[in-house]
This record gives sequence, C-alpha cells and structure tokens, in this order.
Amino acid sequence: MKKIFKNSLFIIAILFACIFSLKVNAMSINDFDQNDIIKNKIGTKIPRHIYISLENKYDIKKINSITTDELNEILKHYSLPVEEYIATTTYFDSKGNVIDSIDKVITEKEALEIEKNQKIIPAMTYQEKRLVSTPKVSYETNAKKIYMYVEESSSSKIVTFFAKWKNTPNVKKFDVIGLRTEGSASINFYWARQSGWDSSGYDEIRNQWYESSSSNFKSTSKGIGMSMNLFDDTYYHELTIAGYVYNYSNKKIAGSYQHATNSSITLAQSKSYSFSSSGYGGVFKFSNSVASKYDGMKGIYYTL
Repeated sequence: MKKIFKNSLFIIAILFACIFSLKVNAMSINDFDQNDIIKNKIGTKIPRHIYISLENKYDIKKINSITTDELNEILKHYSLPVEEYIATTTYFDSKGNVIDSIDKVITEKEALEIEKNQKIIPAMTYQEKRLVSTPKVSYETNAKKIYMYVEESSSSKIVTFFAKWKNTPNVKKFDVIGLRTEGSASINFYWARQSGWDSSGYDEIRNQWYESSSSNFKSTSKGIGMSMNLFDDTYYHELTIAGYVYNYSNKKIAGSYQHATNSSITLAQSKSYSFSSSGYGGVFKFSNSVASKYDGMKGIYYTL
C-alpha cells in the first residue's frame, strides 16, 4: 500500500508541475516589457498592438507557436496596423480664424497621399485628382455631418458636397443628396458616390459610383439631386455628390442631405421634389405626401 501511495503522489506531483508549467508560459496582456513587447513560447517578439489584433483572430495556443516568419506573413495578409497615423483637419471661418479641429486615425496609405498633398479619387470612366483642402463650409448634428469643398478649374469651379454619418442609421432606404444653384449658374458633368465602412470605421467595405446617366439622378437648370439606397450591410455611411459649376460669379450654391425616416419610401417618391430655396436644406422642395418621410436637416451654402 505504501508503494502504491508513493507512486500516486509522484503522478500527482507531475500533474501539478505540468499545470504550473502551462501557467508560466501562457501569454497575458500584462506580461509586456517596458517597450510593450512580449515573447511567445518560442521566442517570437510581438508588439502590444499586434498582439491585441492577433487575439481577435487566433487562440492563445496558435499565438504561442507563431514564428517570426509566420508573424510577418500574417501581418501582410491581414494588413494589421503596425503604425498609427493621425490626420488633423482644421476648419476656418471666412476671416481665417480657427473654429474647429478634428483628429482622425487614418491608414498608412491615406497618410502617404496626404503627405504628397493630394488625394486620388477613382472614377467611373475618368480619373479625377482633388487637392486636400479645408472645407469651405460645414454643419453637423449628433448623428451626421455635411461639408462642402470648392476647387478652381479652368473655366468653372468643382463643387463637392459630402454627408457623413457618425453612427449607423435606423432606416436605410432612399436618402437624397444634392446641390442647388442660383441665377445663371449651372452644373454640368456631375457624379455621385456612396461609401460604407464597418463598425470600426477604419475599413471601407463597399462603395458605389453613380454617373450622370443613372436613373437615380434628377437634374434641372436649378440643380442636381441623387437618390441613394443606403447599404444594408455597412455601419458607417458617406454620400458624395459633385459637379462642375459654370457662370458662377458671385452666385450662391446650396448643398442639402435629407435622410429618409420612413422605411416604405420608394425611388420614385424620393425624386418627387423641385429645387427651391424654401425646400429642405435650401434645396429640396418635396411634394406634400413625401416631405414627412424625410428628416428636414439644415443645409449649407457658399458664395462662389
């Protein structure tokens, strides 16, 4: 009996030793050194921000066995961030006074584009380059923000109007974004775009371009409007409409974004408007039966 008892103690001791060994070699977010580096079981050095990203994709056993070459391949395949870039956008009033400043984490690619002082916008049948500049005018609520860029061209001005969501909307149907001109000013050669991001706000997972021939566009001598059915499978949304404005001297151009609050809205209903300064956002004068289906957000304007 004594011999059997001793063997049992020996087996139990081995089990405890194994358990203790596992605990010692397990990785924890608290085990990083003063340089925010941790070594896995085979000695691969993993920075804190990379470790956090790996935790979301792999179990601890896999992380503990990753070699340096495997880690480099994983970083390349999943495009995990290895540096943090922050873009600061500063807003000025008409006198050049700073009125707002917003920091945003951006990708390395975006940082390189900004460093070269230009942002390339892919297009449908052409390529358009737009200089990174400060919006001429902007307005925002708790839910979304609208802003307008105005750029010089040879005989016209390029006006780009953006609407960007700060969270995900409850209703995703036909929203309307547009520009209205005054006097003899007219908009030619126009286009629109919808972009959608995941819930992190870093990865653009969908985008769609609309040419002027799209049936979702409405155009008159007074303005252009675009009806966009918001993506169902994205969290954040950004809508853009842009065009070349001619005969613009000292003329105002107004931009408006109207969000559909009724899930039954159709494409035809979303286009049931005229362009009027007394309309929603100073742009869209919806028919009486449709007006209540939109949120009536305030618009913005700029004197060209």
